[in-house]
Amino acid sequence: MNNLLSLDDIDVSGKKVFLRVDLNMPMKDGQIQDVSRLDASIKTLKALKEKSARTLVVTHMGRPKEKESSLSTHVLLPFLKEALDIDVMFAATVDNAKTSLESCNDGDFILLENIRFWKEEEQGDSNFSKELANMCDVYVNEAFSVSHRKHASVYTIPKHMDTRIAGYNLMHEVSYLQQLCHTTDTTPPKFILSLVGGSKVSTKMKLLESLLTMSKLVVLGGGMANTFLVAAGKLKPGNSFYENDFLDDARDLLSRYPLKILLPIDGVVTDSLDNPNTTMALDIVNVPAKYSVVDIGPKTIQMIKDKCSLAHTILWNGPFGVFENPPFHSGSRHIAAILAEATREGTTTIAGGGDTLACLGPLKDDLSFVSTAGGAFLEYLEECTLPGVQILYENYV
Repeated sequence: MNNLLSLDDIDVSGKKVFLRVDLNMPMKDGQIQDVSRLDASIKTLKALKEKSARTLVVTHMGRPKEKESSLSTHVLLPFLKEALDIDVMFAATVDNAKTSLESCNDGDFILLENIRFWKEEEQGDSNFSKELANMCDVYVNEAFSVSHRKHASVYTIPKHMDTRIAGYNLMHEVSYLQQLCHTTDTTPPKFILSLVGGSKVSTKMKLLESLLTMSKLVVLGGGMANTFLVAAGKLKPGNSFYENDFLDDARDLLSRYPLKILLPIDGVVTDSLDNPNTTMALDIVNVPAKYSVVDIGPKTIQMIKDKCSLAHTILWNGPFGVFENPPFHSGSRHIAAILAEATREGTTTIAGGGDTLACLGPLKDDLSFVSTAGGAFLEYLEECTLPGVQILYENYV
């Protein structure tokens, strides 16, 4: 696959740039609570300023059904001004944006109103896309987190532009995920270990199929592991959460990948999540049906640690217990510590997914790469590309 073009490859001086970013940041009482997504795009924003581009900044906020004032991107202006040390213009309409792009100076920024205020955005409308594409010379995608959607600003607009490049943060994300996806040409093959948790097999069947193809070992945890344990005849059906409708799917994967799938050896069990009278660690084969398996046990934690010590690259997605109910978060906390230590020893560690970020807590800065992209992160691992990323590889010289 060709390399993505970046701002290091293209002269954007004096050119009108369509920059798709994700500045959909959490808000409370009209105030932005977390600016990490802006921080992630700062390098690209500053590069466009330094390279004297005329930049139209395009983002969404929330999921508006109509033009909701509480979701206007106008609230972002002071944050952009502080980050760029420059006044940023605001365009409430497409016509306003076009006029501002024509009349502004090189190095200026225009922030467009919430792109989802236009219904044509989520429809990927061709005419709407052409209108916006014709206003600009260069397309830049710095919004990996929405690149799994075929929305106008992510997929259809770049189709109508000759120069399509990746923002620095998007390139950073793709470079790590490509290490997992493109392994067939590696000699000798990398030892990729995937740790996959969460509650439901039903939401991760496609992900599991993909990871079992690219990984040497896949360790399962959380509620989804219970489904596999029941399917394998190791866990008695009872009070432990498992998906009865997916037992056949689990058996199919176990039969096709008998040497790749590792299941918990032991687990923390309890008689009640909310008011437990009994909590203890038991080997999985010894768990009575009246108890629920709610976390991995010490033997499983040691098994994971041993496998991590052998791996070249480790991927983690999903809690390995009922993380939201302490003390049943202990197993996931141990995994976070194991990955942090593996990183210090030189292993590439990659984590993603909202619940996974919560499990990592302050240790998220100790891993090689932690994605905040959520759905796009998982879909990239399933498909090894995304519509909004793939379009950047096409139709340029």
